[in-house]
Parts: sequence; C-alpha cells; structure tokens
Amino acid sequence: MATTPRTLLLVDPDAGRRSALAATLRLHEEFAVTEAGDLAEAEALAAGHPFDAVLLDAGDAAPADGVAVLRRGGLDAVIVALADVPAPETVEAALDAGALDCVDRAATGVPVLVARLRAHLRAHDRRSDAPVTVGPVQLRPWPRLLVNVETGRRVQLTEKEMGLLRILFRAGQTAVTRRDLLDAVWHAHPAVETHTVETHVYRLRQKLAAAADGRVRIETAGGGYRLAVDSAPVPASAA
Repeated sequence: MATTPRTLLLVDPDAGRRSALAATLRLHEEFAVTEAGDLAEAEALAAGHPFDAVLLDAGDAAPADGVAVLRRGGLDAVIVALADVPAPETVEAALDAGALDCVDRAATGVPVLVARLRAHLRAHDRRSDAPVTVGPVQLRPWPRLLVNVETGRRVQLTEKEMGLLRILFRAGQTAVTRRDLLDAVWHAHPAVETHTVETHVYRLRQKLAAAADGRVRIETAGGGYRLAVDSAPVPASAA
C-alpha cells in the first residue's frame, strides 16, 4: 500500500515567505501542503479538512492566540508554531494553548523543521485516539467518524465498528484474522462468535464505500480481513 501523504496546513501572512517554505516542503512527497494567508482562512480550511499537521506563523501576533483559536475550533492535529526569536514566555504560552512545539523561524532550517514534524506526527499517531488517514478517508476515533478529506463527507460509526476499523487501518495491507479481531474488540467474550465479526464487517463495507467513494475497501484475506486502497474512484460497474 502506497504511503498516503500527510496533510499539512501552512499559515503565514507573509506571502513570499509562505510560498518559499511551501515549495520546499512540497519537495518532501510525504506532505500535501495547503496554504493560508491568515488565521481566518486557516479556520475555514481546518473546518472542512482534517489536517494532520499545522505550521502556524502568526506574523506579528502572539503564536498562542492563533493556536488557541484553532484548538477551540476542534482541530485535532499536530500544531507547530513559528516565531521570530521566541522568548521563553512566548514558547510557554504557545505550548499551553495547545501547540506541540514553538520554534525560531529564522534559526530552524527546513530539514530540522521537517524532522520535528515527523517526530510529533509519530507521537500523535501512537495516541489511541489519534486520527488515522488511509487514501481519501480519515478515521476519527472520537467522535467515531469516517471523514472523506477531499469532499468533507462524514459517516457515523458505532463503538464496535470503530474498534474494527481502527485495527484494520493501522494494519494496512496486513490481514487480520477474525479471531484476532474478535479478541481485540470483544475481548474474547465466550458468548461472541466469529460470525459477529462478519456481520459488523458487512455493515462496515457499506459505510466505508459511502465515505470513501469506493476507493477504500475491506477485502477478505487469510482467514480475516485487510484494507485495499485505489488511487482513483472505482467505476460502479466494477464494484
């Protein structure tokens, strides 16, 4: 399965500086970069797209203010604030507001900035409630949603459906057996049989097809299930 680029929102009121950094970041194919010229634009973009990370340069404003606005809007993403020689109290305020890092924009080169982003994204991914993106869809463990990052379409999941999908999303192309799914989601309850997994997978296939426009599917494999991802929509006649 090809690695899905991490979605990155770059916020900076300085158009020249923003464009230069965006161009450099796009050389790293692991990032899909979206630009915003101010906080209002960033808010609007974040409301419709579940970004994995945000690089927030607030210009002359306090970084903490911008971070707080994005967090209040429900953004659950890695936020790294950029500032001009930030004082200790500036860094402290940004972290308290919800940023995971606050760095000196001039003194921090792009390679170091990218390394910091990678490290924060890895830590974020290890959280049990961290969103997971595969193809065009993102799984949000809380509030149990499948979100199409391209269209904004949302599909609600039950607790058990969320548990199953979280395992399959993190397993990638590796098949997960029915028994392993049963043990992980139902905690091997003696009253629950493997056909319970099959019933839930049947419903999940329908929900996943609706959310992903047929581009992410659950396949039967190796006595269990695994995800399959298409780079383009599957024609209705081929579904």
